[in-house]
Amino acid sequence: MKIIDGKKVSLLKEAELIKRIKDFPRSPELAILMVGERADSNTYVKQKIKAAERIGIKTRLFTFPTSVTKEEVIQEIEKLNRNKNIDGIILQLPLPAQLTARTIIDHIHPSKDVDGLTTLNQGKLLTGDVAFAPATARGVVSLLKGSNVSLVGKRVVVVGRSLLVGRPAALLLEKEGGTIIQCHSKTRKLAELTKLADILVVAVGKPKFITEKYVKREQVVVDVGITVVEKKGIKRLVGDVDFEKVSKMVKMISPVPGGVGPMTVVSLFENLCDAYERKEIK
Repeated sequence: MKIIDGKKVSLLKEAELIKRIKDFPRSPELAILMVGERADSNTYVKQKIKAAERIGIKTRLFTFPTSVTKEEVIQEIEKLNRNKNIDGIILQLPLPAQLTARTIIDHIHPSKDVDGLTTLNQGKLLTGDVAFAPATARGVVSLLKGSNVSLVGKRVVVVGRSLLVGRPAALLLEKEGGTIIQCHSKTRKLAELTKLADILVVAVGKPKFITEKYVKREQVVVDVGITVVEKKGIKRLVGDVDFEKVSKMVKMISPVPGGVGPMTVVSLFENLCDAYERKEIK
C-alpha cells in the first residue's frame, strides 16, 4: 500500500505558482468574506492566508458578525466586483442559518468566482465551457495526476453528489478520460458498485463510511471527507474512509488529514491565477 501524499504534491504545485506569478505585473489578490466566528472556518481561512503568503499572493479578509444581513454582505461583494485589483472573491462556508448561501454567492461576478460556486460557473462546467471548478474537485484530479495515477480508460466510482465536490469531481475526472459511475450514501448495493472501481473517490461527509467490504485489492482510493470526532476528550480528524481497515487492502490511499485538504487550498490559488490571467488577456 502506498500513501497518496497531498502535502508533497501541494508543495510542488505551490512552487509552480511561485514561478508563474513572477512574470505578473502585480500580485494576484483574493478577497475572503467570513461571517461569524466558527472555529473551523477560522482555521480554514488562516490556512488559506498562510498559503497565499508562501506563494506571494495578496489576501484581504472581510469579517462580519453573525447578525449581518444578506444585503450587507451583497453590498460588500458588489464593491469587490468593481475593484479592479481584486482578482477573486470567496465566501467562507457554512453561513449562519438566516443567510442563504446560493443567493449571496450568485452576486459574485463569475470572472472572480474562484470557488466555482456561482450558478453560471457550475453550468459552464457541465457544458464543458471555460469555467472555474470548485477547488476541492480540482484538487482531487491534481492529486491523482501528481501521484502518477493515470485516469484514461479507468473505471472511476465517485461516492457523493454535492455541488461542491461530488458532481464537479465526476465531470473533471470524466474530462481526464475516466469512465464514471456516480453513487451516493443511499445507493442500493453500493459495495457492488464501489468494488468495480479502479479509482474510488469518496465524498459523502460520513466518517468511516467506507470500510473494507466496499473495496478490493489494487484500487486507488481518494478520501475527500473530513470530520472532527471526539473520543475520551481527544479531538481528531477522520475521513469518510476507515483508513486503518481499507489501507490494508488497497494499492494506494489518501490519508485524512494530509491528502485532499492541502490540494484544495493550492487549487484555489490556481483558480485565482487563472482569473488574473484571463482578466489581463482581455
